[in-house]
Amino acid sequence: MTEHIKTRKKLKNITLVTAFEDLLAQCTLSDTDKEILRMHYLQEKEFSFIGDTLGFSEATIKQRHRKALKKLSNLI
Repeated sequence: MTEHIKTRKKLKNITLVTAFEDLLAQCTLSDTDKEILRMHYLQEKEFSFIGDTLGFSEATIKQRHRKALKKLSNLI
């Protein structure tokens, strides 16, 4: 299993919003990348919806998501 998939599973297992927000507060992600993670993991929105909402293509959202997971892998 690749590292980003492990990180993704760990994020999905965070059940408390405050714990999720605490994790985001510890990292150096941009506000947009944090919002992508919030929308995807807390609000359970699809990447296409997130892209439409934030004004990016679905491919860009997927790419930013993957990079964010890479940065978070050291924290969780």
